[in-house]
Amino acid sequence: MAISFPTSLDNFTNPSSGNTLDSPSHSLQHSDINDAVEALERKIGVGTAVAGSASAGQVLTIGTASGSTSYSYAGLTQIIPTSVTVTGAGGSATVGSNGLITFSAVTSFQLNGVFSSTYDHYKAIIMIDSSTSTGHGNLQFRYGTSGTANSNSNYNNKGYYIDSTIGVLDQAGAGKISFGYLEFSPSATTGTKFSVIEIFNPFETKQTYSIAQGMGNQTRATYDAVLFDLTTSFTDFYVFPNSNAINGTAFIYGFRK
Repeated sequence: MAISFPTSLDNFTNPSSGNTLDSPSHSLQHSDINDAVEALERKIGVGTAVAGSASAGQVLTIGTASGSTSYSYAGLTQIIPTSVTVTGAGGSATVGSNGLITFSAVTSFQLNGVFSSTYDHYKAIIMIDSSTSTGHGNLQFRYGTSGTANSNSNYNNKGYYIDSTIGVLDQAGAGKISFGYLEFSPSATTGTKFSVIEIFNPFETKQTYSIAQGMGNQTRATYDAVLFDLTTSFTDFYVFPNSNAINGTAFIYGFRK
């Protein structure tokens, strides 16, 4: 018989202990199973992603036109950087098989090869779990290309922060993006801080826009909108605080086209 999958489900005939090899046909049984397995392979696609590397909320999605698949969160595809470079005495960073970036004692880390023609827009999530000293510092960013961060004075930032009052940030012609205010208390270096950054058109030869939100472990929240006003194609994302070495994790995702 010809298989029906994936148009509809198949209903194979299971042989019993009393059947001969020609009833049901032994060769036809093998042929049907082979065809069904091949149909499943075409449906699932190729790639090394396994269910064990997925977590709650992730689904198997098509990765490229060639049929490769990967696990990603609904609506977003997790990006695995081609490499991560760091600065800071004793600093280190690793990239897990599922794209989790873990960094320790770094004064900066650069995610290389995260922007490409595959996606138009991206979301980065930076979680700071602790720092090496007390005090506070701004979490800062730059874009980069081929392993080199771009420090041209073309970052323009409009934003505000909220604590007991509302403050305004108006930054034009800067060599970096300063947002995601990190608030380390005078007596502690722990307590998670986060920044969520949405990045628009970084790889295309267009102006690049970003929207960021951040929250410290005390009472300050931030919101920023940033324009890089040159038509530059970027591949990398560079993260650094203005003081302290930091420990934490990061993810970056591509929006589906």
